[in-house]
Amino acid sequence: MKVGSELSDKLIQENGTPQGSVISPLSFLIMINDISSGVDGVDMSLFADYSAIYTGHRNVKLLLNKIQQSIDIIHN
Repeated sequence: MKVGSELSDKLIQENGTPQGSVISPLSFLIMINDISSGVDGVDMSLFADYSAIYTGHRNVKLLLNKIQQSIDIIHN
C-alpha cells in the first residue's frame, strides 16, 4: 500500500480473514453464537463486534464477584 511517497511493508496473514472480506461477518457471528452471559442475573448485549455484560446490586463486593464469574465463564 502506498500513502503519499511511503510504501508499507508486506505482511503475510497467518490466520483469520482479511478486513472487509465478504466472509468475515459470517465467520464472526458463528464464532460468538454460543457465548452466554454466564451467571444468573448478569445480562449481555451484543452489537456488531462489541459486547457488554452488566448487572446491578447494592452490594459492590457481590456485584464485582458476579461480573468476574461471568468474565471467567465467557473466557473459558
